[in-house]
Amino acid sequence: MKVAGLIEYSPSQIECMVTELFKRRPDVKASPPVRLEWLIENSEDLALETDMALQSNHKVQGGIWKEPNTRKLTIFVDWYIATKRPWPEYNAVLGEEFAHIQLHQSLIIQVRSVEDFLALQRDPNWYRYERDARRYSRALRMPGTAFVAAAEETYREVRREFGFIEPDRMESHIQHRLAQQFRVPADDAQRRMRDMMFRIDERIQLSVLARQIELLPLDCIITAKPPLRQQSFSEFDLDS
Repeated sequence: MKVAGLIEYSPSQIECMVTELFKRRPDVKASPPVRLEWLIENSEDLALETDMALQSNHKVQGGIWKEPNTRKLTIFVDWYIATKRPWPEYNAVLGEEFAHIQLHQSLIIQVRSVEDFLALQRDPNWYRYERDARRYSRALRMPGTAFVAAAEETYREVRREFGFIEPDRMESHIQHRLAQQFRVPADDAQRRMRDMMFRIDERIQLSVLARQIELLPLDCIITAKPPLRQQSFSEFDLDS
């Protein structure tokens, strides 16, 4: 199995793919929280299992391979992650593994064991496809339209509660509340806020500085130069 040559996706392509998935699966609502266990268990070609020692024996939280004598791909999650860790962390593991199936199915269907899956991760090109899977997972767990609407409403709530506080404090409050609403880890909410498709973090910063009672639209940020944040999207989103 060769990783090199797999398709890489732009953020906009990933957003479109997730939007199409929600259209194909009306049983899965594009609103928080998106329960990936339901999505996986109700897919005809997928199965979900826990593994008692996936993390302790192999240093991974989840994996995907096709077991002998079955037509289904099985997503495996470490038992401790599935039963003892906070639900948002478990859902995030499911999201990343499901994303690999959607994005890299031609490769994943060849994986027959945990050893095959680990061999993929050792490929020097794998990190690029891991990055795409994490972007897909965030887009799936925090659907764009719902996330932007929630960020705009949360900005109004925080402003009413605290007034025009420092931009970084405003951003921190909003990030915390969005993470709770969408039931995702805090760093995932932060990355979604900094997604260049939406630039929620910059909208917050500029809105507070301009003392706007509503979150300024994306058009205002696109025309603002230089960018309010010096850290680029690609640097932040490598998930290293």
